[in-house]
Amino acid sequence: MRRALAAGAVALALPAAAGAQPGVGVNAKTGEGLYAAYCLSCHGVDGSGVTSTSHPRGVLDLEGLGPPLEGVGARAADFYLTTGYMPLANPHDQPRRKKSPFDDHEIAALVAYVASLGKGPGVPHPQPQRGDVSSGLSLFTEHCAGCHQVDAEGGYLTNAVAPPLLQATPVQIAEAVRIGPYLMPKFPANQISDAQLNSIIAYVQWAKHPDDPGGWSIGRIGPVPEGLVTWLIAAVALVGCCLLLGRKQRQPRFADRARIVPPGDPDPRAEWLVLLLLLGAAGAAVGFIVFYSFNHLAHQTQYLGLALGLAFGFVAAALVVVGKRLVVTEELEEDYPLPGHPTSQEELEQLVEESGDRFTRKRLLLAGAGAAGTAIGAALVVPALSLGPLLDTGAFYETPWRRGVRLVDGHGKPLLLDEIERETFYTAYAQGADKELLGSPIVVVRFEPSQLDLPAQRRDWAPGGVVAYSKICTHAGCAIALFRKPTFPVVEPGPALICPCHYSTFDPTRAAKVIFGPAGRPLPQLPLAVDSSGVLRAAGNFSGPVGPSWSGVRSKRPRNPS
Repeated sequence: MRRALAAGAVALALPAAAGAQPGVGVNAKTGEGLYAAYCLSCHGVDGSGVTSTSHPRGVLDLEGLGPPLEGVGARAADFYLTTGYMPLANPHDQPRRKKSPFDDHEIAALVAYVASLGKGPGVPHPQPQRGDVSSGLSLFTEHCAGCHQVDAEGGYLTNAVAPPLLQATPVQIAEAVRIGPYLMPKFPANQISDAQLNSIIAYVQWAKHPDDPGGWSIGRIGPVPEGLVTWLIAAVALVGCCLLLGRKQRQPRFADRARIVPPGDPDPRAEWLVLLLLLGAAGAAVGFIVFYSFNHLAHQTQYLGLALGLAFGFVAAALVVVGKRLVVTEELEEDYPLPGHPTSQEELEQLVEESGDRFTRKRLLLAGAGAAGTAIGAALVVPALSLGPLLDTGAFYETPWRRGVRLVDGHGKPLLLDEIERETFYTAYAQGADKELLGSPIVVVRFEPSQLDLPAQRRDWAPGGVVAYSKICTHAGCAIALFRKPTFPVVEPGPALICPCHYSTFDPTRAAKVIFGPAGRPLPQLPLAVDSSGVLRAAGNFSGPVGPSWSGVRSKRPRNPS
């Protein structure tokens, strides 16, 4: 009966809503009529939600499926309506930003009606002018860049697309952070305070029109494509210089055919120039090795690129000088001899020998070339040392976790069981341990205990439904920076921990089982316990070695440093 009344209210409410002007008579009653027309088929009567397709179709002929709206408040309604995320034509599709079919007056009316369905949070009023852009960059990098990229241009993750934020208003950003739309986790105030949220919004606002102190931004397409564009431009310029400097000058034919190649005068200056260029290449390659050795050197990447580019540039310049000034050249027109003819082979050897008449310091130049080649070869091989020790792999098994070690956040504050909320994730560390240690960071997520499907021997590893896993991906050692949280599990993919580098995806409800991507084994799980003060502590060490796989990863257990 109530459904019939609600659907019938459309006929009464729509004419009034259509003729209303912004700011005139905005109330929940007007919103109720709009809700019956556009929202009821998916969200049910009085926002009770629809989880079965047996529900009657609405006036838009949509097959209803949608979460309940009781208690979501004005905050969620305002976000989904002002971004155009709702109404959604197909409940199985990901909501995307688009122009809202409602005007401001109608949106206000709908927001008022949804807010009347149950007590919930109101529309926030952020103050980004009070935030700090530098702090916002740091916070955005830690909490948001894994999905949205550090430039807020959006990105991809398994089963979803993280939208760009360049059209998002400060209010919409504040709303999204608190509600966690679609698969995005929510961030409560104990994770991101209102002051920190102001800084994040200030950074996103700055990112819409950032400064470009380096000059041409190339559309801010990212460091790797920008580097490729730079190399492409440099390669074209280098080839152009080589063609310009090495362009042959036409010379008259020699009547005397006794010599195949005309004699050339020695050019000591050119030889010294070639030697200096080769030594410069060797020096630049050695510089690459030196810069690579200092991990904490500011602008290290730029120095490495400059050193390697100079090394190849010096070699190219040396070859141009040799070809232009030290090799005797002559243009001859004659038919090709038959292959394998002895006379032709002798003439070829004579030609090569006579072409080097101008060289007077062959051994010195060969030594310079050898030095340049050796240094460049070493520069190309040195990065392989970063792959790790070959024989001594004992350090790979060491972690700072043992029974009784408390879980703390990035500021050293202990994590309390009662403060761990669902639909979000936390990064924690071993108290007193170096945060940079491979085995120190962990990801903490909370679920309903009934959602967990852990091995029998791990049944007591998740007090209150809280699970903890290593934050280091088992594929290539990247950081697990994404948590996929379904807002409406009926039509959305389940929860997952995701590495944004190669999209290895792990199911945290099933002991971090790999469900997508190149990772070859689950994330190691850390057993948890709760002390008398409600603080989360480790109940032992990880279930397996932390980090990417190597030859002995399955043969030994993790251990504490000796």
